[in-house]
Amino acid sequence: MDDEIAEQVRFQLPVAIGKRYGTPLSGIENAASATPQTCIRITVDIQMSGRIHDVSSPTHTIGPLIPYKTHLGKRSHRRTTIKFRSGTFLQHDFVLTIQADGLDVPRCFAEPDLRGAGTIAMQLTMVPKFKLPPIPAQEFIFVVDRSGSMSGARMETAKQTLKILLRMLPSDLTMFNIVSFGYRADSLWSDSQNYTQDTLDFGVNVVCQSTLFEPL
Repeated sequence: MDDEIAEQVRFQLPVAIGKRYGTPLSGIENAASATPQTCIRITVDIQMSGRIHDVSSPTHTIGPLIPYKTHLGKRSHRRTTIKFRSGTFLQHDFVLTIQADGLDVPRCFAEPDLRGAGTIAMQLTMVPKFKLPPIPAQEFIFVVDRSGSMSGARMETAKQTLKILLRMLPSDLTMFNIVSFGYRADSLWSDSQNYTQDTLDFGVNVVCQSTLFEPL
């Protein structure tokens, strides 16, 4: 799923996979490396349970949608194909977003064995839904101790924790502020501010660089 967008899914093809652990496979050790002239061709056959409304890429320019017919040779609003060819070496991940009906409800795909074995493979996706009450307007005030006992690693831990918490606040109807205290108290703003991308960026920047969090 694509974040909180109910009827959109996101496919991401990474350009690199970092080595994490273990001994590299012998077949990889002498493999040829890509060059700046190395190109890639991608063909994606898309089959959804509901009508497809749009297929786009926020990272690359893809070709027009191509009809992808059913096994009976019929056209379907639930199937399509896209193709992409890079002009140069792919520098960043290839991302595809698909908007279609029914992605926020349970759905099932069934694929019969066309070889006549009489078996069917099924994929069932359950989408949980919770009847949560609407979140009212709210204000978050973070109070940070910057007394002398917080010097060194303790303050750095507090900063990292605060940066994580700031990015986790609800995006709607939220106000926030940061207050730090030692032998005096200081605040990020005189009054709490609306939670926007600008105020979030400003708050995180202050947490990282400002003397507002220097131990007193």
